[in-house]
Amino acid sequence: MRSWPQVLVGLPVALTLTLWAGVQAAEPDPRETPVTRERPVVGAIRWDAWHGDKGVPGQAVERSLGPRRWHARIPFFGEAVSETQVEIRGYTQEIVDQEIAYARQAGLDYWAFVTYEPDSPMSLALQLHLASSRKGDVRFCLLTEGGWLCPTLSEGTMRIEALGRILVPNNPGKGASR
Repeated sequence: MRSWPQVLVGLPVALTLTLWAGVQAAEPDPRETPVTRERPVVGAIRWDAWHGDKGVPGQAVERSLGPRRWHARIPFFGEAVSETQVEIRGYTQEIVDQEIAYARQAGLDYWAFVTYEPDSPMSLALQLHLASSRKGDVRFCLLTEGGWLCPTLSEGTMRIEALGRILVPNNPGKGASR
């Protein structure tokens, strides 16, 4: 397991690579006007631990936001159940569709999903994004650290899993995501 200093040192590198990949990969959206195309491509990293009781990271998020002084940071789909406890169960199709709508409205071009094994609760947001009828409204890319995130997968299996995600159409009528 990585220490916090190792994670914090790696974060600027991941952010830089994500921003570079987003700038390199983005194609103009034909629905945009020439004025909006002149702005930079903007993305956001998703580290999705809004799954509450489905896993340790979700439970940690609920504990961290439990004290009343942190309740202002509860996402729109969360709930303060007492002065010291919150419930954050953010993974339904309806919630992810609303997140897509909010992101589009705010001018977000893409999300950078941190990748985990397919059966991990940390993969739920990506799975629901891919299943959404609105997925073309906000593009996506994947962040991965290979074996560190998926130590049980063999190298060949990881390639197949990554390839399967990469070839998912990202924008209806525009081919595979880039």
